[in-house]
Amino acid sequence: MKRKVYRILSLFFKISGGIFLVGLLLSLSSIPYKAYHHLAATEIELKKSPSAIIVLSGAGMPSPDALIKLYFASEAGLQFPQSTTYIALPEKHNIDSASPIKLMKKELMKNNIEAGRIKLETQATTPIPNYWRYLKKFRLVNLCLLSLLLNT
Repeated sequence: MKRKVYRILSLFFKISGGIFLVGLLLSLSSIPYKAYHHLAATEIELKKSPSAIIVLSGAGMPSPDALIKLYFASEAGLQFPQSTTYIALPEKHNIDSASPIKLMKKELMKNNIEAGRIKLETQATTPIPNYWRYLKKFRLVNLCLLSLLLNT
């Protein structure tokens, strides 16, 4: 009985050690970087122009996260001039000129997106309900979703 337990434990530790060593060697190589780079650098070509560009809030405004999202949203907005840009950022209080959602709108307008093409969505308390609302609204057709940030 002891011998059987010893064999099982020995086999378990040998397999665990092997997995650890493979992981360690991979982490010291350029393979993970190349894999992430390949995922990020893939060009996606749309068959039709999107009718909506959606920017989800993420860390709010001003933050590097929001600024990079707004940069790419404005690039997509300039590339597809007939699309509407939606900014989804939950707001519980009155929206004044210094609120994060207004700052995001100003940033898009600064990057040559017309104010009439920018819609503000403040209904949900997290970005996820906004995401599902837009997917239902546009029925997954002609939707250019720039980002989805799950804050857990």
